[in-house]
Amino acid sequence: MDTFADLYEKSLAAWPLQAERRMVPTRFGRTRVNAVGRTDGPPIVLLSGAGATSTVWGSMAHALAEVGWRVYAVDVLGDAGMSVPSDEDFRTAEHLARWFWEVVDGLGVEKVAIVGHSYGAIVGTAVASRAPARVSRLILVDPNSIFARMSIRYVLRAFPGIVIPGGGRRRRLVEWEAAELELDDEWIRLTDLAATEFSIRNLIVPKVGSETLAGLESGPRIGIILAARSRVHRSHLIGRRVAAQYPQWNVRILPGASHHSLPAVPSKRLNHAVLGLLGS
Repeated sequence: MDTFADLYEKSLAAWPLQAERRMVPTRFGRTRVNAVGRTDGPPIVLLSGAGATSTVWGSMAHALAEVGWRVYAVDVLGDAGMSVPSDEDFRTAEHLARWFWEVVDGLGVEKVAIVGHSYGAIVGTAVASRAPARVSRLILVDPNSIFARMSIRYVLRAFPGIVIPGGGRRRRLVEWEAAELELDDEWIRLTDLAATEFSIRNLIVPKVGSETLAGLESGPRIGIILAARSRVHRSHLIGRRVAAQYPQWNVRILPGASHHSLPAVPSKRLNHAVLGLLGS
């Protein structure tokens, strides 16, 4: 039977480009970074949703590298992946921000663009708000719990897997939310096993409110990409709300996408949208 590490490596091996596997030391532990692209290209950090691991970014990493970006897909410390925590206290949003910027420093980078999906969007927003001058672009892909609460229907579906992980509960949640969209079964096996081996209670989930968002006003250009078919929240309502409150931000609704299908499906549409926002 495949272990989590086996499935992780299989998912990474399926990337169109061979990734450089790096372990970046920080005071909070060693962080796994999968890197592709020219070493002198502008740096961009990809942050995945909870339990998805950085291996979910294969198509996006390829698309970015093809146009010259240096891509760093990061396993967030405390979440599923190959990052290894130390004995250092790691519990607060401040700890999370310090960890992130120590990783960036360890990569030898001063300023980065950030693309975050779901939980990764929360992390990206929190760390960017604490060092806005170090972020050139911030792109949030179907961010949950930032601009609206998750739907009750989704929470009720997700709750059993939080209380009693395993038993295929993560798989059933992902497949229900993605509806008839076809997802890679190897990745579903990976995220399903991650739910058993990594406790969601270890995640640092920063509270992102109006004060956090205000901290971004003088910083990066911001783009929001919402999944048209998300069952996590009402994307069109969020899109209208964000456009009204933050008219300087670029908001897009992505057809043919659900929350959990991203960033893998529809990869070409998402890649095109992200590249467009990076160039805007």
